Amino acid sequence: MLLGDGNLRYLIDHSPVGTRDLGTLELLQRHGVPSYFSACLTLTLERPQDAVRGDYVCANDVDPEILRAIRSRTRRPVRRATNIDRLTFGFGRRMRKAEKLLRLYAGAACVVTSRLHCALPCIAMGTPVLLIMGKKDDYRFSGLRGFVRHCSREEFLGRGFEFDLDEPGPNGTAHLACREAGRRVPGLHHQARGGGASRFGAAIRRAAGRGGALRMLRGGRCGPWTASFIACPLMSSPRSTS
Repeated sequence: MLLGDGNLRYLIDHSPVGTRDLGTLELLQRHGVPSYFSACLTLTLERPQDAVRGDYVCANDVDPEILRAIRSRTRRPVRRATNIDRLTFGFGRRMRKAEKLLRLYAGAACVVTSRLHCALPCIAMGTPVLLIMGKKDDYRFSGLRGFVRHCSREEFLGRGFEFDLDEPGPNGTAHLACREAGRRVPGLHHQARGGGASRFGAAIRRAAGRGGALRMLRGGRCGPWTASFIACPLMSSPRSTS
């Protein structure tokens, strides 16, 4: 989708283009698209102003063995969540579902997840988060590893990585430069400040129209855009597992 159907020419004509990860950066540069690493726009999400930090640990898309380990290592209640949704259709309904997920993450004492697009919003909203990475997803995390505490499944189960579920401590600050750059994208994020997924998604929708991601570029409203839209979970199809 990204390079087919006339999109390559369009990306070149409207460059430079920001990319979510270094793998996408390499892909675009290999095809002659002037580009740079911008990271994902989900890093610009705001924490809901009325969000209250709760006492629970959120376990997002972790397998049963990981879930058992989490429950054995904390005195806090554990709440399960998933980014996978094959039943909710329609942009508005999916955005409301995303809003509920973000509020769940924002209210957690900490989050343990296997999903990049749970981890990045948690970082943006200041919720302590641990990302459990799979080998098959390595390319998707390139350039983003330094933004989030992470370990392999084996390291987590073998206690080879310390993450105190009761006192996790704050996330790092390595993402802040990309966050601030993303917040300066004209025609998008100034419309979404102070809100969560609904306002963020509404701003994207206004920029994109109904025809898909590249219309955000073709609308001419966003200037040098970011290729991170290819994986933004708030815009995913019902079959997405981002």
